[in-house]
Amino acid sequence: MKKISILILILIFAFSITACSGAIDTSTETENGSDTSTEKDTSGESENKYGVISPEKYEVTVSYVGAGDKSQDYEIVREKALNSKKSDIYGNLRYPIYKMDTKEDLENFKSDFEEIFVMDSPYDNFPSFENAVATCDEEFFEANALFIIYLGGTSSSCLYDVTEVLFDGFVLKFEIRQINDPIVTNCDEIGYLFTVKISKSEIKDAKMFDAH
Repeated sequence: MKKISILILILIFAFSITACSGAIDTSTETENGSDTSTEKDTSGESENKYGVISPEKYEVTVSYVGAGDKSQDYEIVREKALNSKKSDIYGNLRYPIYKMDTKEDLENFKSDFEEIFVMDSPYDNFPSFENAVATCDEEFFEANALFIIYLGGTSSSCLYDVTEVLFDGFVLKFEIRQINDPIVTNCDEIGYLFTVKISKSEIKDAKMFDAH
C-alpha cells in the first residue's frame, strides 16, 4: 500500500512540474498585444547628420582680391565674420564667412574692407570681386542670399573651389578644397573671395554658418 501511495505522489509531482513549465509566458507582449522589446534600432545610425545641397541649387564664383595675407588684416576680416574663431572643436581651420541678405549688406561689406581687398581688378583667369557680384541687386536679394568666404595667403598655382555645401536644418557649412596638384608652385601669395549665391528658400532655417 505504501508503494502504491508513493507511486501516486511521484506521478502527481511530475504532472505538477509539467503544468508549471507550460504556464510560463516567455513573450514580451503586453495585454493589448503590443511588443515591449527593447532591442535597439540601428538602421539609421550610419546616416549622415548633414544633407548635401545639390550643386545645381547654388552658384560659386572665385574672385581675386589682392596679394598676401597680412596677419593684421586677416584678423580684421576674421573678427567680423560669422565664424570668428580660427578653428572648430576638432582643430579644423575655418575660413571667414559673411552672409548678405540685402544690397545694403553687400555695400557695407565693400565699405568695411575696401582698404584690405582689391575689389575691382581681375587676375589671370579670376574675375574681380566687383564683377562677381555685379548681378546682386535688389531684385536678386528678394529671393536669394549671398555668402562671401575669404581664403588668403595661398600660392597662385593652387586652385580652390567650394566642393560641397552641407545643411542639417540648422547649420549651413561650406567645404573648400584644393582642386589641383601643381608640380611646381609659385612663391607669390594671393587672396580669394568665394561668392556663393543660393536661394533663401533652400536655407530658410539656417542659424549658424561655417566654412572649412
